[in-house]
Amino acid sequence: MFDWLRYRYRLSQLQRERREIRVRYEDEVRIAKQQNKSEEDISQLWVSTDKNLEEQQVQIFLIETNYLVSKSERLLIALPRIDEDQIDNEKWRWSPRLGQYYLTPEGMTEVRAAIRADKKERSEVARSWLPGLTGLIGVLIGLLAIILGRR
Repeated sequence: MFDWLRYRYRLSQLQRERREIRVRYEDEVRIAKQQNKSEEDISQLWVSTDKNLEEQQVQIFLIETNYLVSKSERLLIALPRIDEDQIDNEKWRWSPRLGQYYLTPEGMTEVRAAIRADKKERSEVARSWLPGLTGLIGVLIGLLAIILGRR
């Protein structure tokens, strides 16, 4: 549970930072247009902002990847294979700046689906015992009523 809280807290921080970067960009563009800056200067603002947004997105992917990997390891679920011959593949991407792999959205979807399937399977096993336990409890209560009623 604490892993999930840490994950959600850090994720919300990064998403807030992304929103702040976008708002800052919009303010800078508005100011640049008021100062009659050239389109080249405005496009340069977008290039630097886009780089920051991309960096934030990679950070978000890394946090989500770390959370999903730890959860799948806990549940003993196999992760998609990393093909180290390719720098980027369908399920994993390499971040040269951070020096580690992170799951792509397709990879995250696959891992989440595997986690959901495992949880569903485990809950079905628990649910299959529930009717039997309910019946057993009913029988015990009935026996207790009979035994205690004769006194």
